[in-house]
Amino acid sequence: MTGSSSAPLRRLVAWMRPYRGRIALSLVCMAAVSGLDLAILSLVRPLLDEGLFARPGTPEERRAVVLMVLELASLGLLATAVKGVFRYGADYLVGWVGQKLVVDLRLALFSRMSGLSLRWFHDRQSGELLSRVIADVGALQNLLTRLVGPAVSSVIQIAAIAGFILWLNWKLAAVALLVFPVAA
Repeated sequence: MTGSSSAPLRRLVAWMRPYRGRIALSLVCMAAVSGLDLAILSLVRPLLDEGLFARPGTPEERRAVVLMVLELASLGLLATAVKGVFRYGADYLVGWVGQKLVVDLRLALFSRMSGLSLRWFHDRQSGELLSRVIADVGALQNLLTRLVGPAVSSVIQIAAIAGFILWLNWKLAAVALLVFPVAA
């Protein structure tokens, strides 16, 4: 971004500074969701290979397989429940910051407009002023809560998945990460 095109973004980031703790906490929640997604994925392989498709010969082996399937399924359910808590936390925090930011912007806008001269109001149409106060600030809130939050969450998810596949098989992952973006 060049000078003038990044100015609105820098101003928006400045408005977000008072909420950086909650923003950081929402990022932690998003990272936890991504990590738990990967944990659930890592449970599927042993569940299928050593559990559901296992061919135990003796009753003790069957019992061990059943116990392992129950253990892995329980871990998967627990991870899914915890993931739901973190997802709720991330969504709540992003929404909360968006709401507070909009309140701050509306208060600043009201303060600024209340100090303007009557001549300024006379020279402008009331519909334009109402549009700026209501619709534009509301559009900014939608941008923050419905676009920026999910976009950041998706970037974290992609990075986590890329790291996971690199950890599983770095050669195959390197080929996939080089070929798939070109193919898309």
